[in-house]
Amino acid sequence: MAKYDFMSFGEAMVRFTPPGHDRLGQAEELQLGIAAAELNCCVNISNLSRKLLKPTLKTAFVTKLVDAWDGDYIIKHAQMHAVDMSNVVVQPYDKIGRNGRNGKCFIEVGIGPRPSYQTYDRGHSAVSRIQPGEIDWKKILDTRWFHSTGIVTAVGEHTATEVCAALKAAKENGATTSFDLNFRSTLWSKEAAQAAMVNLMPYIDVIIGNEEDFETMLGIKAEGTDANYSKVDPMSYKAVAEKVMEKYPNVQVVGNSLREV
Repeated sequence: MAKYDFMSFGEAMVRFTPPGHDRLGQAEELQLGIAAAELNCCVNISNLSRKLLKPTLKTAFVTKLVDAWDGDYIIKHAQMHAVDMSNVVVQPYDKIGRNGRNGKCFIEVGIGPRPSYQTYDRGHSAVSRIQPGEIDWKKILDTRWFHSTGIVTAVGEHTATEVCAALKAAKENGATTSFDLNFRSTLWSKEAAQAAMVNLMPYIDVIIGNEEDFETMLGIKAEGTDANYSKVDPMSYKAVAEKVMEKYPNVQVVGNSLREV
């Protein structure tokens, strides 16, 4: 009888988007939203379960924020979707950001031949500056399922250590664990990613990635792909899944999303 059905750990940012398909340099106004892969999982599970399940599933998000308007914006909007935010670490804001800040991202929505483009402004964010021991993972991970991603793992000096500690505590508490590889070349190199995954993989039950992630982060390559992954053969990724499960016997499920350009 865990307190939560699903918990995740990640970084939540305020997202700024020009209306329509304007470029940022053309815009005179920006629309606010929230960018957070891990928080999105909580929101979607909460919303779907409220429509489909009785009783509904209880979700909670773990992150670190500073006590500024954007941190309050993130917390309140998550709560509107029934996500428990009581485990968020909130530190005082020094009004300038020297002791940490909340991340931002700016997105131009693509159209026709122009793809969408995202610019991050997440340096020195509160999560990236998290220190070991700030979160008592063994205490708070009272959940049936715990999830995290390669994004928050890469974002700070100690975040990989914290993700590992969280996964380990979740397993000790009897939870199922999942991890979305979600490689971001703007955050770290594939060598750093693979080094981190060596420590994480023994505590992961469900591993998820796209056509590039398994090669980039686990060093397991699908046969017959070119450098740009412009052609993907689903059967070759069945072989990738089998190699993952052979190398890491603790993994119960491998999920692949394949996008052919």
